[in-house]
Amino acid sequence: MKSMKKILSAILTVALLASFFVMPVQAVSQDAQTCAAIDVLRGDGSGVTDVYLAKNTNRSQGAKILLRLMGLEVEADSYTGTATFSDASDATAYWQPMLAYLKANPTVGFQGYPDGTFAPNKIMTAQEIYKVLLVSLGYVENVDFTWGEVFTFAAGVGLTALDGVGQITNDHLATALVEAMQANKKDGQQLISFLIDEGVVDLIDAQNAGLVPTTLTIMDAFASGSKEVTANLNMSAPSGTTAKLMRGSVEWTSDVTWESNNKVVRFSRSYNYTPGDYTVVVGESSFPVTIAAETLLGISIGADYIFPKTNQDLEIALYNQYGEPMTITGTFNVFVVNPSKGSTLTTTNMGSTITVDASNPAEVEGGDSLMITVYKDTFSQTKTIPVYEEPVITTFNVSGLEIANAAPKINENTAGHKLVLDATDQYGNPYVLASADLATFGGPVQITSSNEATVPSSSFTIDSNGKLVFNALAPGVARILIIIPAQAIVTYYDVTVTEPSTVSTLIINTTSQMITAGSRYDFASYAYDQLGAPIPLLGNFEFSKFAMTSTNHGAIPMGSIQYDAVEGVMFLLPAAPGSSTVSYYYNGIYQGLMQITVNDAAEPQYIQSVDFPEYFEVAASKAISLDDIVVRDQYNQVFDMTTPNYSIDIQRTTGTTVAEAGGTFVATSTEGITTFTLTVLHNSIPIAGTQFTMQITVVETDDITSFTFDNVSTLYGDASVAGKPEYHTTLKINGKIGSSTVVLASGVIPADGYVTSSNSTDFVFDNGTLEIYAVDAGSTIIKLWITGILDPVASLTVAASAVEPSVVSMTFDPAAKTLAVGSGTFDVTTILTILDQYGVNITDDANVYYSSTNDTVATIDQNGLITVGTVGTTSISVVELSGAGSAVLALTVE
Repeated sequence: MKSMKKILSAILTVALLASFFVMPVQAVSQDAQTCAAIDVLRGDGSGVTDVYLAKNTNRSQGAKILLRLMGLEVEADSYTGTATFSDASDATAYWQPMLAYLKANPTVGFQGYPDGTFAPNKIMTAQEIYKVLLVSLGYVENVDFTWGEVFTFAAGVGLTALDGVGQITNDHLATALVEAMQANKKDGQQLISFLIDEGVVDLIDAQNAGLVPTTLTIMDAFASGSKEVTANLNMSAPSGTTAKLMRGSVEWTSDVTWESNNKVVRFSRSYNYTPGDYTVVVGESSFPVTIAAETLLGISIGADYIFPKTNQDLEIALYNQYGEPMTITGTFNVFVVNPSKGSTLTTTNMGSTITVDASNPAEVEGGDSLMITVYKDTFSQTKTIPVYEEPVITTFNVSGLEIANAAPKINENTAGHKLVLDATDQYGNPYVLASADLATFGGPVQITSSNEATVPSSSFTIDSNGKLVFNALAPGVARILIIIPAQAIVTYYDVTVTEPSTVSTLIINTTSQMITAGSRYDFASYAYDQLGAPIPLLGNFEFSKFAMTSTNHGAIPMGSIQYDAVEGVMFLLPAAPGSSTVSYYYNGIYQGLMQITVNDAAEPQYIQSVDFPEYFEVAASKAISLDDIVVRDQYNQVFDMTTPNYSIDIQRTTGTTVAEAGGTFVATSTEGITTFTLTVLHNSIPIAGTQFTMQITVVETDDITSFTFDNVSTLYGDASVAGKPEYHTTLKINGKIGSSTVVLASGVIPADGYVTSSNSTDFVFDNGTLEIYAVDAGSTIIKLWITGILDPVASLTVAASAVEPSVVSMTFDPAAKTLAVGSGTFDVTTILTILDQYGVNITDDANVYYSSTNDTVATIDQNGLITVGTVGTTSISVVELSGAGSAVLALTVE
């Protein structure tokens, strides 16, 4: 078998843009060196040389670069689709997967020509290159720019070097790539930052090439508002970077918000920062900030008119040095004068608003004009506004009904339902009703109900949005009559109140699915309420009200039809082969009957497939389980191998390179191929016809063509996690030969391999077990190396955050539970899982509150201990006291 070195050597000799390069001895441009250093421009078999740079760039190369800059290169090169451009064969075999990928994904930017060709060897123009780069920056042709606008639009984002250049060489391409990587994508993130985040470009390589700073630094920090501080950074902060606002040695409580490009961070809170000197700390960088006391910079009077009423808002606003509105406090003078009557109106400072009392006809009336003067410190503002006649309702109707809790209908003994009103005044403006408009408060709107027992007129109130709120008592229909006598307006709305929906009709259907003895069979079940409307079983069906009869108890015993309260389905557990007529009842009422035929119990007939790796690294091992095997029965249905007394026997039939012990395959230290035979056993006796042959190949490490790490979620970075193994994680390495998985020796590190971590300060990493945990926020780059190979064969960035664990999800499993009367107590924490943002179970440490909606059925204490009461149902709720999460358990006591 080929060694890894031979494979890499072959790739270097045949790939036009191979994954490894050799820095040439010839002089090359700085831009070309930069692109080579970060592995974006890779050259041909001899690397990025002056000869390579002098060559023209064709459309295939341009497409490859585009895909690389979008983080799609690997996906394109591994594409297996066969539909492609009509002239794809003009390019070598190397380019075929990519060309087929472009054909299948025209939105990437290379759509080909109208005649179905791609012209893979056509030399690109500057306009084509810039169009490609604009797409890589996230812009869309014919949406953000047109073909004719390419140069103009490109210049607007900083791409200018190729304007006026004829046919493009690879050296021109290098210059354009450097331009593009320093430009911002459409979403604001710098392209080089995106490439680093996507793993296309290594951060260290980009820093060494001068494309990104080597040290995160705060360029500027300043008070951007009375409640906000903004810091601008010299580079995108790595994921997990900490940001703090300090006053002396004390961290000032703030909400921290990062902009999408991670180059701007803001600290804010809901009230003003105390004036004084602060320090912004981001990562290891700090910057002093002085927050000045809030000062008045301007006054405005927003009201354009008022009505002759009390509490008329003058819409006075004060603005500070940041242009933000200020609270109206301190020494403050407002004068409202009516020159026509020589009167001065009374104003009231409400803190956030200043109102005027314009209700006294002796002081003001419709048609007057008021002069408003505001004095505050050295600032003043004057404005004259008219007084209009008080608005009255001139048009009025009910435009809709909002049922409380978004219920499908109004049930008896419910509250909070709303009639949506549509009203206008004499000026044509929308009129929003207030409580004062109701006749019960002396207003013009009268409300009566034709059925006070169903909807009492006394229950009507007005909410803050001008909607009529009412309660529903008994079932029935009530006509709600709304009258405004002064305007001769009459309108009505009919409200129907019903009994709560309950299951009245139950239909259970059998389907074409075969029923076999001893196997669960789910029915297609439908329920309807007392009005004939469909209603779900889940949450409405009471199994205690269900009954059945059977004409053949041997096949269908009494009680063999059951209810799954978690999934909300009826199911059957047949006992033996045979036929039976089954009648079923609900709440004592006959519902229907079913003719049920039970066939012989399912038995395994053959093994359909085995999902198990084909390749093992020398000395590797892996257990095979029943979950890896698909067995079919005599009815060609999947057979449940977890049924008691069934098992699988494994026997080696050829080869000597792999041992089998107790269901675990153990590879020897030499290469080779071994064939195994799997057989289904019942009570340890082989079942004829169930034999299945599988083959395992043992390979050397050099034969493995690629390695990857499984992704790792953000870790909790804190010194305390050293003693908390739940916050540790073990990295997993995967090996492949082509697209096939290879079982690695010891399951951790391949033979002749070792793993490195770039950040030993913030992360504790064990190279032998691959266990890693973080003692502080930050990130580290994990790389896998194989002895004798120059570059790492796999790389993974692991991030850690110092944000303390908090609740992100709470679930009961199962979501429904049935307990028996007299069973005593049940600890609900045994089925409750509370996870933090790091995926760790913090159920024992979470600060929660438990409650029961029906203490007669069951109570629960604050340790999660349920005490069973009487027969019935209740909901057990658990709420995290900070409001971060909640969960509900449906509890039935029988």
